[in-house]
Amino acid sequence: MDAEPPLRPETIKAIESLTPQQRDSLRLARSMSDKEQAIVLGISPSGVGQRLARVRQRLGAGSTREAIRLLDKYENQDCRKTTCGPETLVDSPITGTFKPSEHDTNGAGDRLRDSVIPARFLAPSQSQLEALAGKEKSHGDLTIPQRLLWICVGAIALVIAGFLLLAAFESLSRTLSGS
Repeated sequence: MDAEPPLRPETIKAIESLTPQQRDSLRLARSMSDKEQAIVLGISPSGVGQRLARVRQRLGAGSTREAIRLLDKYENQDCRKTTCGPETLVDSPITGTFKPSEHDTNGAGDRLRDSVIPARFLAPSQSQLEALAGKEKSHGDLTIPQRLLWICVGAIALVIAGFLLLAAFESLSRTLSGS
């Protein structure tokens, strides 16, 4: 089996110019959709897409998979040249535990656990999981009864303001007609 040719110097320079966030996005793209990455990273799915598009453009890759392959190849070559372990491939050490989803039928949990990703990406909070499942609130943080309550409070405030305005006009008209 022939070894793959080494990365071109311009590709190495492009990979080294990637920000830590861009590298993290590529690592997450190994096993997560844009929507899943968005929840984990705290940005919008279109933001994830834009970030990956900039990475693909910078690396001259035709697809995200190709960009991932280039990053993996760079990191593996980098480790062959020096004595480094998987923990040096990420910005922060891996700590914590990974809790795979009970709905993980395609083995993504194993790929996630086995890939080199900071722990902050591996265990999304319960609210992140609910948001991923589509249970997020779409109109701010208010529930329907809370919104109705605020509508009623606003209506009562308008009625009170109207009565005060009528009372002021009544008082003004008495003052003007009495003099």
